[in-house]
Amino acid sequence: MSDEGKSILAGLKQIRGFFEQTSLLLRTIDDQMRREGWKSYGNTVTSNVSQSIQNPKAWLPEYLFRFFFSEKNENLLLSVSILIDDDVYGEYITKMVEPFVTFGYFDYGRGKKAPDSLNYALAAWYGYYGDLSVAGTIHSRENWREDEKEKYEFESYGSAGLPLVEIRNSVDVSNKIVHPLLDLVSNSLKHNPPG
Repeated sequence: MSDEGKSILAGLKQIRGFFEQTSLLLRTIDDQMRREGWKSYGNTVTSNVSQSIQNPKAWLPEYLFRFFFSEKNENLLLSVSILIDDDVYGEYITKMVEPFVTFGYFDYGRGKKAPDSLNYALAAWYGYYGDLSVAGTIHSRENWREDEKEKYEFESYGSAGLPLVEIRNSVDVSNKIVHPLLDLVSNSLKHNPPG
């Protein structure tokens, strides 16, 4: 086997190992969110992955995600995502220089219920509307582009992100993802309690 062939195989094995580690991270998030009263939507973690020979850029996912709901707060949809690629289609407002963990909520409004069928693109919301160069920035509806304001059903949102490499263990998951996400939701509910 040539050195070039060995390098290709090693790179592919490294990608597979990355996905295995990411699966452990997402399952840890699922477990911690469940303990906090939030249920995950099924087992789906990817969308818009191509099986077409004409679209090789999308053979690997751009992002991996989990969505969460609570019967107590039916108007809210929560998400945690890992943006793993540098925006294949050029739609993010800031180019990525490393993978990011992002989290946020979408509030569909008082007396309303978050939809049962998910728009998986919401998982990459922070990439579209956040500033990936500023970890932990919280964004609200005022950041929407004018052409997007009529496109979505939810009334408000908040999101934040941090570099993936800052998450090393389950304590980091709790302190840097789960609790900041729940604090973000709690702050939103204080300003706009369900009615």
